[in-house]
Amino acid sequence: TSDRLSVQIAALTVVQLAAFGMTLRRKRIISPMEGVFLYSLVLGMGMLVIIDDILRRSFFHLAICLGNATAVLRMNLGMNKYFI
Repeated sequence: TSDRLSVQIAALTVVQLAAFGMTLRRKRIISPMEGVFLYSLVLGMGMLVIIDDILRRSFFHLAICLGNATAVLRMNLGMNKYFI
């Protein structure tokens, strides 16, 4: 676990705001394009918090390497995502 709760709180916030946006969309309070924009904005803000945490812990290069290795295993070698 993290000694800082920023990533956990960001994940919770992303889920809650995404659900709220879907509720607004379902009730036709916002348009489909506004819903996509809101969802993208929420995901982007959550990603910024995660990237900031990774940079503060000096794991950025490790995270990039693991992400790329996983992508190669999935896309080029066709490995099952549950096996990875």
